[in-house]
Amino acid sequence: MPGDVRPLPHVAEAADPVEDLAEHHEGPALTQDLHRPRDGAVLQRPVQRRRSHRDRLSLVDRLSNDCQAASMTETQAATRSHSFSWTDPALVAAHLGRRDGLETLRSMIDGELPAPPVLAMIGYERMTAEQGRVVLELTPREFHYNPLGSVHGGVLSTVLDTVAGCAVHSTLPAGIGYTTLDLNVKFLRPATLASGVLRGEGNVLQRGRRTALAEARITDGAGRLIAHATSSCLIFEVPPAE
Repeated sequence: MPGDVRPLPHVAEAADPVEDLAEHHEGPALTQDLHRPRDGAVLQRPVQRRRSHRDRLSLVDRLSNDCQAASMTETQAATRSHSFSWTDPALVAAHLGRRDGLETLRSMIDGELPAPPVLAMIGYERMTAEQGRVVLELTPREFHYNPLGSVHGGVLSTVLDTVAGCAVHSTLPAGIGYTTLDLNVKFLRPATLASGVLRGEGNVLQRGRRTALAEARITDGAGRLIAHATSSCLIFEVPPAE
């Protein structure tokens, strides 16, 4: 009727959404205002909270740490050890030049003089020497390996350098010494535990008054060529011991 003033319909207050969601959500709920243009009433509805970028990174970090811990446990369980001993190398160096080269090498082979520490480090097994020729044998072990699953090139180069240099040494008279000038290596096939005994052989190709040229090769248990090298050596007089 004209002039009647009817009260607006009562707008019931909704249950508190924060308290309602607290029972079903892992974190506090957020709210978002919805305006109703007809009566100006304001209702609130919950908005689901999303994981922040920081939360996601934290989860990734936890998973990564768990994986690393598992990997470290596996690595520790598979750990091996290797040890070796050696004698003061100065004892051998003191004999340099006092005997001829072949005698010095054979004294080390027979145990009269200690072998160089580097040979103990790589775990050589056998060595023979004659005039202008030296042979060294080595069985591949896991501690020789590189990350690729084969004997490290540094181990093979050590064998090549040893037999080439010692072959030159075997030709020198007393009072004469030598040192390596260069070592040119070619790796031809990988060496592994399955290769059998590696045989390094060094031979003198030419020796003059001041320099010598030697070659070295490594073959596996089947006689296949693993690596080859050539080496130049400088020859010099050794001052007499005081």
